[in-house]
Amino acid sequence: MILDPRVSAANPRNSVLHPLFWAGLGVLAVNDHILKQTRVLPAALTGKLSDFAGLLVFLVVLGALLGVRGRIGRMALFTSVAGMFTAVKLSRPLADALEAVSAYTLLPWRLWCDPTDLMALSVLPLAWWLAAREGGPAVLAYRRLTPWLRAAGLVLGTFACAATSAQTEAYRGTAFLFNGTTRVERLHVYRLQNPLDCTRVLDAPSVWPGAGAFVLQSCPTLGPRDILPLDRGWKSLGEFGESGDFHIAHHDAGAIGPMCDAVLLRADGLRPVVVTWSGVSAIEFSGAERFGDNAADDHGLILERAGDRLFIMGTALLRVLPAGFEPEPAECPNGER
Repeated sequence: MILDPRVSAANPRNSVLHPLFWAGLGVLAVNDHILKQTRVLPAALTGKLSDFAGLLVFLVVLGALLGVRGRIGRMALFTSVAGMFTAVKLSRPLADALEAVSAYTLLPWRLWCDPTDLMALSVLPLAWWLAAREGGPAVLAYRRLTPWLRAAGLVLGTFACAATSAQTEAYRGTAFLFNGTTRVERLHVYRLQNPLDCTRVLDAPSVWPGAGAFVLQSCPTLGPRDILPLDRGWKSLGEFGESGDFHIAHHDAGAIGPMCDAVLLRADGLRPVVVTWSGVSAIEFSGAERFGDNAADDHGLILERAGDRLFIMGTALLRVLPAGFEPEPAECPNGER
């Protein structure tokens, strides 16, 4: 056997030539573009496959692109990636911040905050072993294919890692707010301390239920095209597949949460408003990031901007009323005002 010196020589990009790398790349591509689309496997399983295969491919490709050599370089790379992966899976505010930043790029991300995804870190030893394979024998008959295989591995690996982030999620809920602006907007969400009396009509929030009825619950940051759940029974149904048009799978998913409810919203440029609804059935839907583009639904409100002012228009199901008062300043759960 005659060896190809160009492959035998130490080169961090040789790691993408290994069959195990191509196997991981194949799993990632089939999972994200076929299994998630057809839903032949549970969303929880396809989500975990994305984490395992995606982390393996990402580490090998990133190390190859950066030309990382030696144990110290790999240790720095792996520690950085594993640390960021762990932080995102444990911190919803960090995931939201990264999503907001990515909204200004050509490849916006959807990041899922789920501690069980940390199981994917078990793939690190295999990724390390692959990344360390900077040299190895190759039959001279395949010498001319070596540069092409390297290039294909890097290009396809980069595309697969980017494409796996462009996923949508399915939800079940009664009411939500869609950020239709082109900016990152930070809101203050106040919820009722006690259930509403569904036999009464809420027309003047300052009179009833009154300013003291609302307490600050959260201060979410919404990137462009993000959604904010408004009802208490909101539930994520997991990753659905690639981002696509807004689609309602079930128009009547039953009653979830209180039969009637109200939430107060405040933001810079938005006068405090109360969103209220009564007797509204939930829906199951996906493609929330495309809400309003070519389809909309009365379960969703759109946050819009006109100059320095923000406004929200009500729908047939969700009423939007001026609060008529300024809520008391309070500390957000993350310590910010």
